[in-house]
Amino acid sequence: KVIESLPSGLFTTDLQGNTVIFNRAAEKITGIRREDVMGQKIETALPFLIFPFKDGRHEEELYTAQGERKTIGITLSVLFDITGAKTGFIGTFQDLTELKKLEADMKQKEKWAAIGELSANIAHEIRNPLASLRGSIEMLREDKIPVKHRRTLMDIALQEMGRLNHTITDFLTYSNPKPLDKQTVDVHALLNETLELLKNSEQNNADITIEKNFSGSLILEVDPSKIRQVFWNLGINAVEAISNGGRLSVSSREDLTHARILFTDTGSGINAHDLDKIFYPFFTTKEHGTGLGLAIAYRIVEEHTGRLSARSTPGINTTFEIILPKHHEREQRENPHY
Repeated sequence: KVIESLPSGLFTTDLQGNTVIFNRAAEKITGIRREDVMGQKIETALPFLIFPFKDGRHEEELYTAQGERKTIGITLSVLFDITGAKTGFIGTFQDLTELKKLEADMKQKEKWAAIGELSANIAHEIRNPLASLRGSIEMLREDKIPVKHRRTLMDIALQEMGRLNHTITDFLTYSNPKPLDKQTVDVHALLNETLELLKNSEQNNADITIEKNFSGSLILEVDPSKIRQVFWNLGINAVEAISNGGRLSVSSREDLTHARILFTDTGSGINAHDLDKIFYPFFTTKEHGTGLGLAIAYRIVEEHTGRLSARSTPGINTTFEIILPKHHEREQRENPHY
């Protein structure tokens, strides 16, 4: 009664893969009658199950006798008797076709919602500088403004043009990334270069201390220009968040499989409700930020099959952690250009 009442298909086979049990749900899902499969190879009903079977959970495509294509989720394992002896195999399976359709519909809706939000953000970022440009040009066209004010308006116009160009350049970097050009490099050397540039950047106009808590070499297979951009974006983000007397600390550590680089600043921090959004394109809490710096950094780290995460205690500190995979020495010996 239990086996026949199960909503999932269930079957058992002997050690040769011949069907012993084939319940009512299995008949309904496959469209094959029990009497046509009993004593026969289970692949009669489920053609993707080729003997010897592979244990575990997986998804397969099934074409029924009625011509339907179904997505089947199946779990297969060894069947034992009460003494622990192996007597065959047992499998349970479900028809996931409708569930997969719902998932596809949801993904499509999420995709269009994301495109709509992205479009709105792009329009917002472009409309603001365009409004300033239009206002400045209209006033200049009247030709009734003192010379000193004309120069100010021209400066505003040029500044807004630069802002537009910067936004478009960043967006193209995010939306159309170049293929990785991986090289064997010392990541610590890239960090040192970036931190020296940060010390002398125009954004670093406060009394900020930059600490380096790493030494020696950290050799990884990365695209140096892209990883340098990640470091720069995280560094600028930290510097802009720090007030006078703040500190940016950069450290690294590694194990057998991964390297971790941490940027920790004593800036204003990130609110909990914003923490999940900071890697979204065009999300920013800064007055003049484009919201693409962290999004670009996140994408680059993902391209390297790594992870970028953030944690923050508002008013105390914020830490961004980059996790990058390392290659085993055996892989490097077998393929030095890996």
